[in-house]
Amino acid sequence: MHIQEILNTIKLLFPEVVIQNFEHITKGYENDILVVNNSLIFRVAKDVNRTYEKEILFLDFLQSRINISIPQISFRSQDLKIMGYKIIPWEELTKSVLGDFSERERDIFARQIAEFLFIIHGVSFLPEVKKFNFPHYHKIQHVWERLTSFLREENNPKILAFAESLRDGWNNYSETIDDIRLLHNDLFFKNIICNSSEKKLSGIIDFSDTFYGDYILDFVALYFEDSSFTEKVMDAYESFTHRKIHRENVRLFARTFALNELYFSDTYNKAIASRLIGV
Repeated sequence: MHIQEILNTIKLLFPEVVIQNFEHITKGYENDILVVNNSLIFRVAKDVNRTYEKEILFLDFLQSRINISIPQISFRSQDLKIMGYKIIPWEELTKSVLGDFSERERDIFARQIAEFLFIIHGVSFLPEVKKFNFPHYHKIQHVWERLTSFLREENNPKILAFAESLRDGWNNYSETIDDIRLLHNDLFFKNIICNSSEKKLSGIIDFSDTFYGDYILDFVALYFEDSSFTEKVMDAYESFTHRKIHRENVRLFARTFALNELYFSDTYNKAIASRLIGV
């Protein structure tokens, strides 16, 4: 949908929104994202078969169960292909922002993220959540299977050695029923909203990739961004669950994701992946 067409649709569906200015955010893979009047986010599904029904239902369900801000959907089209919400104040987490935290502040921040994941994972099998019919997806396994076909044509020795270091891990990995939880599944820094002055977690955004899978997937994006900080998040998560995380699998998944980004990404993730792989 053309941007002007999106704006016209928003004006038609939500006449109470007087558009004074807007910014089109192009980093959405599956959505057109517009910031309107510096105060509202509108997301429009790019795929004609996609709706935000499950995401909206889940966000509505979570509102009273979580102690940080998540998108509160104030605008929704009848076909649920457009949704809008007020911007959560403060700023996206970055390496630079996190670098200004003291060690104790990093520990507290990590615990706040771990608590968020504990709550999400904890509601996985409530009857109210199961009726949303989120899919069960073996995402990272599919990524590895796709990569193996590309690796047959690869001739860079560093990439081949890196891939070979992953092979034993995948040969030994198996998902168990005890590992299955409902996942946020996109916990990159850009989706973590922080109050940098008070050094605390303000909110989490973008629940569009929620599905059931191995719970350690929710640590992979974080690990890809900052492995040492993710170790703190995992320590805190273990204190909530009293269960040890298979950290070797977190590293396996993150390194597999890095290889995938090297081949298929045209974003800043590719630069991170190149450094991790050493090419």
